[in-house]
Amino acid sequence: MKTNIPSVTIVKTLILFLVLASIVRADDWSVGGRDYHNVVVGKIEADRVHITYDGGIGTILIADMPPELKAKFAFDPAKAKAEADARESARLAAVAELQAEAAKNPQVVEENAPAISQAAPQKPTVDTGAIQSEIASLQADVAFMQKVEREPHVGYTKGAYGQKIKDEEAQIAALQGQLK
Repeated sequence: MKTNIPSVTIVKTLILFLVLASIVRADDWSVGGRDYHNVVVGKIEADRVHITYDGGIGTILIADMPPELKAKFAFDPAKAKAEADARESARLAAVAELQAEAAKNPQVVEENAPAISQAAPQKPTVDTGAIQSEIASLQADVAFMQKVEREPHVGYTKGAYGQKIKDEEAQIAALQGQLK
């Protein structure tokens, strides 16, 4: 039986296109009062997800995510805690090993001083530039809404922005807290 080669090629091309489109598709997330646009998920761990987004790259703790994102990553708090504890134990073991080597060989101290001094638990890194940009954007929105509240226009209902202003001011306060 003879098959129509062009139609098979077209079907294969369409399937490949659909698979690639689903991989490339990026989402917008809001986690902890911060928006991440065009998120592409990289490495997924039990307690965190490594992403790239419009603001750069980052790591987001799954525990901080809203319920729908937690479900997407099948978040298990016990498994997440076990993985975080194992990662911290491995880090502390490496620091202890460096400290022991440093006691034997003073040159190791000079070469590895930053690693040796990191005995305290590490927090995920914060993209301060992106947070400051988000704060500036929210402050501009609040200023505009406050101006409209003071000088209403035709078709505008006085007080319509009141709750939105409060919500964005709360977001600004939360983001400023992340910078501290």
